[in-house]
Amino acid sequence: MKKVILLLVFIPSIACSQKNKKEMLTTELDNTFYFLTSKTLAPSDINLPFKSIKILDARFDTTKLGFEIHQEYSNIRNKDFKRIKLQGGIDKSLEDFYNDYYEMALKSPTDKLLMVLKTLWIDNIPNDQPFGKVRYNVASATYQNIHVKIEYYVEKNDKYYPIKRLDTVYQLTESISHNEDFKFKKNDLSFFIYVLKSLIEKYSFNDLTEGIGHKKELSLSNIDSFN
Repeated sequence: MKKVILLLVFIPSIACSQKNKKEMLTTELDNTFYFLTSKTLAPSDINLPFKSIKILDARFDTTKLGFEIHQEYSNIRNKDFKRIKLQGGIDKSLEDFYNDYYEMALKSPTDKLLMVLKTLWIDNIPNDQPFGKVRYNVASATYQNIHVKIEYYVEKNDKYYPIKRLDTVYQLTESISHNEDFKFKKNDLSFFIYVLKSLIEKYSFNDLTEGIGHKKELSLSNIDSFN
């Protein structure tokens, strides 16, 4: 009988302790705000056939770019993570960065480039077992993955013409992080800014926009409602 009584006393205490245990929501995490800027301007010979660049953020969560963590070993706690955000909002910050950096390269008096963000996410824990008892020490280790899914449109006379879709992952590996030509850091947006520039400079937009008038016309409301 004593055993039964002790068990009945013990069970409520377990239930109480479980009830008091609270899981931290991502909305309760602290924020890290970054201001996107570049110390230089893109050279004019990049020659972008646009007057300006517009951003439409069509992601499920438009408030953040991912989670930042400065932990290098095991025993990660929720409070080790912070939400990555941009000063002034993500879409506005990206627009300002692009139009400021490519000021000398934008050559068209009228046409605009619209970039619709379907996915733009910084994954700072890309490996299955990223935090072990030792630091990364192999060339193939990946410190950061940036997932990108974007649709490109040309705006001409208030009509939009699709020119390209991109769905890929950029990886910051150990070997790339040690490359003196790039000087990437793991706990800032240096690799992210490299990706942003690559999304523009790796394509020949003069070729992509050739014969644009023969492609299907869309309105901004068409694009927005579809996404």
